[in-house]
This record gives sequence, C-alpha cells and structure tokens, in this order.
Amino acid sequence: MKNIKNSVLIFAGSGGLGLEICKKFLLEDFNVFFTSQNNLTLVKTLKLLKKNNKVNKNNIIKGFSCNATNENNIKTCLKKFFKQDIKKSIIINCIGSFDYDGIASISLKKLTEIFKINTIPTILISKYTSVYKKKTDKIGIFSIGSSSSYDGFYKTIAYCASKHALLGAIKSLNKELIKKNIYNVNINPGSIKTKMGKKVKNQKYSEFISPVSIANFIFDLSKLKEPAFIEDVFLKRIVK
Repeated sequence: MKNIKNSVLIFAGSGGLGLEICKKFLLEDFNVFFTSQNNLTLVKTLKLLKKNNKVNKNNIIKGFSCNATNENNIKTCLKKFFKQDIKKSIIINCIGSFDYDGIASISLKKLTEIFKINTIPTILISKYTSVYKKKTDKIGIFSIGSSSSYDGFYKTIAYCASKHALLGAIKSLNKELIKKNIYNVNINPGSIKTKMGKKVKNQKYSEFISPVSIANFIFDLSKLKEPAFIEDVFLKRIVK
C-alpha cells in the first residue's frame, strides 16, 4: 500500500531551526524529507527524528545529502522529492550563513560566498520545482530570511545585502511563478535561539525568538488557503 500523505522537503533540516520544523511537520502527520550538507549530521538527525514516540511510524522520514552552493545537488534533491507519491507538498528553505565583516574586511570572495548561500538557493529551488512538479500541483516555498531584509546592521554588510536580495528575488519569482501554482513566501524573523544566533553580538540571547515558535508559525501559515496569500512577513523580536 502506497504511503500517499502530505509531504515536506526542508533544506538544511538538520540545523537549529530546520530540525524544529522537521519535528513539527512530523507531529502533524507529514512525510518529512530534509537535507544536510554533512553526512554524519544527516544520520544523527534521522535517528533523532525516528526516536520520537509521538510520530506515526508509517510516516516516511528521509534525508538527502546536499551542498547548498551546488546547483546539481539542489536539482537532484527536488527531483527525488517530486518522485514520491505526494498528496500535498511544501518546501522550506532554512539554508543560511551569518558572519560579521565590515568595510575594511569585506571582499568580492566573501560577498560571493554569502550570496551563494543566503540568496541563490531559493531561486534554484523555485526553478527546479517548476521543472519537476506536476502542473496542477500547488506548491508553497517558504524561505527563511531575516530582519536584516529591512534594516542594515553594524558590520554585517554581506549578510544584510544577501537577505535584502532574497526578498527582492522572491517578489520577482512570484510575478512569474504564481501562474504556475508556485508560491514563494519570505519569512523574516529577528534573531533566533540557534547556534547561528549565538554569533550575534551586543544583544541578549535570552530575548531571541524560539525556533519552536517559528516552526509552529510556518506550519500554521502553510495551511492558509487561496485566495489569501502572504508574500512577506516580518517576525519582529520584542526588545525590552
């Protein structure tokens, strides 16, 4: 008997936020597919997700190895995902990188590296989703942006530029792809309680947003029905 259920593909699903999103969708009875750049982390994440006693044991949990800067890797992951017997599919892009730079240390090499991670994957995910999905399928692609999409922060030139570019790319993608039933959503949270969040200086980590809260929000947002459509949302952090 085929396991035809709602399915989600989470890019960087083994990371701090990605893992919580995997857990949430599993608890909501989705088949969960995720990517990890590191094979060891991929295996550990698979074991962790399968240990959850609240999860339906008939649900598919599968990990794909994927280098976010490699177009063929992204293409292959999407091709494998859309080969599944899918009832409803959602794609979530948690790929991201954050570092401090500043005008004295910024370089073309660093800018290129950050854009390859923070901006370009969503464009490629959208491209190959349009290639491999069935014409009648409606696909939501949720990308994790940043509050840096709206504001520039001290000595984070590459990060702020790449996240602002992501917002522009998503708006442009929607102009072309909505007629093909592909909807890109940009979710821009303030600082999150993850390993990446610990890099942020001069802010209280205790006041950062819980990744569980963001995972719950994304799931709720994924249930929104047409004709409603949210292209861009800012999860602003309360700073006391």
